[in-house]
Amino acid sequence: MIRGKGNLRFRRITSRPVDRTSGVICDQVVALSIKLSATRYPARLRRIRYRDPQTGKTLVFLTNNFDLPPRTVADLYRCRWQIELFFKWIKQHLRIKSFFGNTEKRLKTQMLDRRLRLRAHRHRQKTPRPRGQPSTQSCRCYPSPLRGNPASITT
Repeated sequence: MIRGKGNLRFRRITSRPVDRTSGVICDQVVALSIKLSATRYPARLRRIRYRDPQTGKTLVFLTNNFDLPPRTVADLYRCRWQIELFFKWIKQHLRIKSFFGNTEKRLKTQMLDRRLRLRAHRHRQKTPRPRGQPSTQSCRCYPSPLRGNPASITT
């Protein structure tokens, strides 16, 4: 499932009946009409136009799933978008460039590690240091157990 862009060129094959009170404007079976796109993806697609009641925006979705109701397709995209926004927030606020794994446990461990390291860094900044003691802001005094530091691995 993807969002349809403004420059999408297609040929409508059939239209399906919709309940306009649910926010769905149209539910169509389409084929891509640009030659290169049509050769790369010759199968038919489902085009759903949906008006979001919260924002008032009209959204266009393309999917190859013809079994789900059109409102469910729109709801699935909204859930997917919330996940994308959540990961964007994590990367911006926890300063994580990339994730080391793709399991739930690995992501939770990496986020917890980063939160603890940020909290320790903020604590070091707030704690006054005696005169003559060097600043520790530029060094990594709290190594990450996720980076494979042998000193942090316990058996």
